[in-house]
Formats: sequence, C-alpha cells, structure tokens
Amino acid sequence: MVGVNELTTAMLYNCLDDLEECSFETIEQGIFEHWLKIAPGDNQSFVLDVTDTYYNGRHDQSMQRKGKDGKVSKLIQIGLGVSFENGFPIFHKSYNGNISNIKILEDLMRIMAQRGINTIVMDRGFYSQSNVEDLNKLKMIMIVGVKQSAGIKKNILDKIERDKIYAAKNQVTLKDTYVYVQELEFLFGKMIVIYNPKYEALKRDRMLADEATDKEVKYVGYSLIFHNTKFKPDIVVKKYFDKDVVERSFRTMKGDAQLHPIRLWLPKRVNAHIKICYLSMCLLSLIKYRCSKISTSPAEIIQELQTVYKVNLKHSKTRQRFTKVVTLSNNQKNILKALKCSV
Repeated sequence: MVGVNELTTAMLYNCLDDLEECSFETIEQGIFEHWLKIAPGDNQSFVLDVTDTYYNGRHDQSMQRKGKDGKVSKLIQIGLGVSFENGFPIFHKSYNGNISNIKILEDLMRIMAQRGINTIVMDRGFYSQSNVEDLNKLKMIMIVGVKQSAGIKKNILDKIERDKIYAAKNQVTLKDTYVYVQELEFLFGKMIVIYNPKYEALKRDRMLADEATDKEVKYVGYSLIFHNTKFKPDIVVKKYFDKDVVERSFRTMKGDAQLHPIRLWLPKRVNAHIKICYLSMCLLSLIKYRCSKISTSPAEIIQELQTVYKVNLKHSKTRQRFTKVVTLSNNQKNILKALKCSV
C-alpha cells in the first residue's frame, strides 16, 4: 500500500524526523475544518488543559521534575484543546516540564485566535488577571477557575457570609454532590464563589487532625470561577464541572494512543511521537462520533475490524476485474456503514 518492499526501523525513525519538519499547525487546521463540516454543532465551546508525561531524552538541557503522580523524571507537557461536546482534538502543543500553565496559555492564545475559538473553559491553573484581560481583548467568552490567592481571599472570600450563601436559593446540583453559589461583580465579568459543605467537613476534619490552625482551615470548602458569559451562575458552574471531556481525551492519549511513556531520546523525535498520538486521538474521536449508536469503544471497533480484508478479483476469460471488501460478521458491516466506509 505504501509502495515499499521492506520496512526497517531506520525508515520509521526517518519518518519521525520528516514529521517534525512538517507544518503541523496547517495539518491541525485542516483536521479542525474537516471536523466542523462533520459536526457543525460542536464548535460553540472548547476546553483547554495541560497534561505531562515522561521521556528518556538526554540530548537536551531540560531538568528532571516531579510529575503529577509523584515520580521524578524528565517531563514534557502537552497543552490540548478539545471540543466541549465530543472531545474532538482541535490543537495541541508541547512544552518543557518547567513552564507554568499561565505561560502556556499566553502562548496558545495565538492558535486559539487562528481557530476562531470564541468560548473556552479552563482550569484554575491558567488564571491570571493579565490572561483573562488578553482573552477579553480577543472578544472571547471564558469560564475559568480561580486560585485562592491572598488578594482573592481578602477581596472576595472574606466578604462571603456563610449563613447567606448556605441557603436553598443558592443550591446547585452536581453529579455527586450539592454546592451553594454566590455571584459577585469582578473585572469585566462575574466571580462565582462556590461553597461545598460536604468537602469542607471532610477536609477540615482531616486538617485539624493534622494540627492545622484555624487560619489554615478558614477557606476550606470554597472554590471560585470567573466568567464573562450571559449564563446564570448554576449553568456556569455545571459547565465548568462538566469539562472532564478533556480528561477523557488525555486518558485516550496516554492509553489507546500510547503516549506514555515516551521511549525516544532526541527531542525532535519525542515531539514527533506526540504528533502521532495526537493524530491517533483525532481518528479515535472520529470513530467514536461516527459509531455513537454502537455500544463499542473506538479501540474495540479497531480490533473488530482487524479481520476485514480486501480482495482484487479478475475473471480468467472475460478479464473483468473488481475489488471487494470481505467482512465476516454483521457487526463489522454495521461498523463500516457507520464509519461511511465502502464495503
């Protein structure tokens, strides 16, 4: 199919080198535009997050760092943007392990603007006043978590009266719990203070058992979201906590797409490996979208199709020829039909 007589390890490594030299942003843009044609309704909002993974490189200047799982090794971070509804990957970029999410967002704004993204949901690690102001200059709608900085505690949380926020009119139902919200004017939008009494009770008791001071447990149970949408607070809170679509994408990237760990040494080949995993995620997301009515995971669908094959037939007398895809089960036929493949 690829027109080569043999496939060697050296050829595969050369392919990695060639991929790293491609204009991958152009490739990503083309994939994104194709996705919008397939699922035009899935371009209203997007989710941004960052994950990290280990690699074995020695030919760079990066230092070892502790990852999210506590292991100390060389890390590479991957910023990933996905569509809110289906989790389809729309852009990614790799960074050294010592760059903060705030700096990563500053860099990714250019790509986000190029994609025409108008609504973004982000975790609190991306928040800075400078970042949200820059996003606002781009006329972007945002929902972003906010860390409990000293200024936020003094100017926002210290003004919240627990008896007033902990009331039936402020209750919002999430998947596994109830929270209570209060919205305040902040910058060019709104700040939503979220109080979770269940989490507060669990965390406070644990901290006090570890001899934490009253000052240290004062703000336990509170979290914050900044937004400039026109939604009511309960809708914003639910959208923010529904952003786990990107976490599922990361699990796909590290599992089915086999991102982690990266057993390559040269930095450009590490980046090429991540690009291949990104393309794999795109294919898996497309399979999942096409086969949404089939109760089978994308990885299982690929496995199911492994016994499908194509034959080229030629009549010995009439010299007529044709090509036929041979399937072995009705399930395979249904999958190929859902994927809009010829059979």
